[in-house]
Amino acid sequence: MRRILVSIVGISFFANGYCEDSSDSIAKLAELKRISPDYHIYNREILGTKAIDALNSYASDKNIVGFRAVSLCGDPSGSLHLYDTFILKETCNSMLGVRTRSVSWKPGEPFVDNSQHNYICRYPAMEAGANLQYLEVEDEISKYVTVTLCIKNQMYTVEYDYAGIDNVSNVHNEVDQTCASELFAPLYNRF
Repeated sequence: MRRILVSIVGISFFANGYCEDSSDSIAKLAELKRISPDYHIYNREILGTKAIDALNSYASDKNIVGFRAVSLCGDPSGSLHLYDTFILKETCNSMLGVRTRSVSWKPGEPFVDNSQHNYICRYPAMEAGANLQYLEVEDEISKYVTVTLCIKNQMYTVEYDYAGIDNVSNVHNEVDQTCASELFAPLYNRF
């Protein structure tokens, strides 16, 4: 199990806990606490992308084509709520070699293409003709990624980790007085 911690000075104040089905809990906590002048860069998309890359998620399972933000928040049945935040695998080839990383994307936005002359990028999630209906969230494996932002004593930490479906019930996408978590499910192209 690999964890990455980042700690930076921030400003802290008290907030009430809540849970909203579609809100970005990390962004809400960062905004409530105003952890730095650039608090707006702490959100589900940016920290999710960093987490997936830092955990080297694509190398650990070559069949993963990306991740989708999901939530168990407020659902006692344990069924997943799917958000429109996608973190997709990008593989770029150049004369120097192959580079794999994550890019964030939301339906309705223009799709990113970082290809340039002699630098060609592929997006396996979009190889099904840019039709997201062929991307499936797997719920029987242990490749879920959790991202937790905590703010305590004017310091903040960001923790990335893997969690299996049997452990994700502990991640509720809630904002409490000090921490907020987001959950990302792996995507597989079944087309």
